[in-house]
Amino acid sequence: MKRWWVTLAATITNSVVVAVPPDLTSETARRTALIFVGQISNFQGYFDSVVEFCRPRLPELTIKHATSDWKAQNQEALDYRDSELTRVLMTVRQLGMSQAGLDEIAGWPDKHYRESLKKAIMVNDIRYDKNPMLACARRLGDLNSDRMSLQRLSPGAWAYLQELKAK
Repeated sequence: MKRWWVTLAATITNSVVVAVPPDLTSETARRTALIFVGQISNFQGYFDSVVEFCRPRLPELTIKHATSDWKAQNQEALDYRDSELTRVLMTVRQLGMSQAGLDEIAGWPDKHYRESLKKAIMVNDIRYDKNPMLACARRLGDLNSDRMSLQRLSPGAWAYLQELKAK
C-alpha cells in the first residue's frame, strides 16, 4: 500500500522554490513567490480537508484542539504567504498589470486551497477505515507532528519561508 504522506509530499513539492528574490520585478521572481504562496495554500487545504472529513466523526473539542495546535504551528507560514502575495500584487500593479491579471493573481491562494480540498489526498486512505473515529484522531495527530510539518512535506516552501524570516 502506498503511504499517503509520500503522495502528499510529492504533490506539495511538485514545484521547488529555490530562493527569495530581493525584488519581484522579474517574471521569474514573481513566479517563485507565487509557487511559495501556492504551496502554503495547498498545505493548509490538506489539513482542512481532514478536518472537514473528520468533523462528524470526532468530538468537536478534539477538532478544535487539533485545529488550534495546527494553526499555532503554521500561522507564521500563513502570514508570510499573505504578505508575499501582497508583495507580488503591489509589484505587478506598479508594473501596469490589468485588473483582470491582478484579480487572477489575488485568487491564486484560494485556487490552490480549493484544489487541495477537492483532492483530499490525506483523507483517501482513512475514508473507508473500519474505525473512522480512530483513523481521524490518528491523522489529525499526524498532521500536528514533525513528520507532517511544512519543513518535511515542502522543503522548498520551508526554505523560502526561512529566507523571508531572515530579511
